[in-house]
Amino acid sequence: MRWFLGIVVVVLGLGFAAVVGLGQLQPLELGSTSGVGQHLLLGIQDADEVLGTPEGVDRAVTYRYEPGGRFTTMFTVRNSSALPVTVTSSSQPPLDAEGYEGFWMEDLAADPINRGGGTDEGVLDGPPLPPTTVAPGEELLVWARWRISAICDGKVSWQPAPDWPGGDSYSTASISVVNVRTEVLGVPQTTPIQLRDQVQMVNGGPDAVTECPPAA
Repeated sequence: MRWFLGIVVVVLGLGFAAVVGLGQLQPLELGSTSGVGQHLLLGIQDADEVLGTPEGVDRAVTYRYEPGGRFTTMFTVRNSSALPVTVTSSSQPPLDAEGYEGFWMEDLAADPINRGGGTDEGVLDGPPLPPTTVAPGEELLVWARWRISAICDGKVSWQPAPDWPGGDSYSTASISVVNVRTEVLGVPQTTPIQLRDQVQMVNGGPDAVTECPPAA
């Protein structure tokens, strides 16, 4: 009887170790393609033209601040593991979305009618990405849908900069890493993906907001 209990303990221990190992697995990496949506897009700059861009970023993609607005960026993820990986629609809302000043990744969306990311037409109005399995070595193209806070409360980072990309432009904190939620053999996990495009925002251009919406 003791030998049987010993086998049970060993099997349970191996199973627990396997689950922990899968939970720590980082099966996804940035793929070969990235792109930008056109809605609210102000401009694109090489990374060496923008102060403070992190290593691995090739360019800064700047969008125009619009209270409560939404915009999109595109990238592919590659399954670098030996196991099938299921990508689920990821969301990174702030803890206090109503009082937050900035922008965040709302969710992921699929590539509409498989156009290869050539345009973001229909992306903002489409459904979230359904659970999608990526085979080992394969890539999946996704659109990140971003949400802009509805308030700015007069902070200097939101002051108008109509002459963007001039020297007196102000932007929010930029984002160059997103968390993608996945499942491997049913074990959920979150994988950080370093983007080639640093996403940032400026209250600039001819449609700059001149009065900040107040907090509720």
